[in-house]
Amino acid sequence: MSVHIRQVRAEDFDEILKINAESSPHVAKLDHEDVRRLTALASIALVATDSVRVVGYVLAISSSIVYEGEEFQSFLARFDEPFLYIDQVAVCAKARGASIASQMYASLQQRSRELGIFTLGCGVNLHPANPVSMGFHRKFGFESIGELETRDGQLVALLRKETLPVSSVFRAITKTNEQDLPRLFQVWESSVRATHAFLTEADIQSLIRLVKTELANCKPIYCLRGVDGRLFAFLGVAGSKIEMLFVHAERGHHS
Repeated sequence: MSVHIRQVRAEDFDEILKINAESSPHVAKLDHEDVRRLTALASIALVATDSVRVVGYVLAISSSIVYEGEEFQSFLARFDEPFLYIDQVAVCAKARGASIASQMYASLQQRSRELGIFTLGCGVNLHPANPVSMGFHRKFGFESIGELETRDGQLVALLRKETLPVSSVFRAITKTNEQDLPRLFQVWESSVRATHAFLTEADIQSLIRLVKTELANCKPIYCLRGVDGRLFAFLGVAGSKIEMLFVHAERGHHS
């Protein structure tokens, strides 16, 4: 189904509420005041419309906004770089399976890039399970970075997708510096999650402190950077020995 993607308007609120109610319990239940408040907070608030009505919506909040949401706060504690948190995305029941969410996400991703934000975050329920949403986000390139047990008893998978400008290609090999440490860890985690299927979530969590220490102490570390200056691969050397070599999942595989 081909739809038109545009900014949310006040006259869309009733349709958004209907779609929200249909999508429970996989999205948080909203009332009219919630919709008004979230659309005012949202850095990106979009609806998908057919020729007659609203058939989907997405609300996303940037990390620069003051927002109390549990998932948002969890991402805020994990990310050092700016990010866009997808607070709600839903499609009306009669229009599901028609690639509407994909079209909304494509528009969201483009607008995020225009804002200079290349990291997306969202939560997908594990309990109660939402396998359709999980499959969609995996297909769209999101990767799991952990789990969150919410105050209302839900278990949520925290997902991240890193996007790069369409024009981004290899620019230079440079040595890293202290300011690169957060990004080095992100590349390591992305690579490990994409290639080390034998590691459990507990295994990965247990390695984090050690890896951060090793990244801080290993010198020199050489990296590949895109035209935006962001590193996407690195190699650590001790004498004549390669100690570590990792490539972000979006750019390749760990060698």
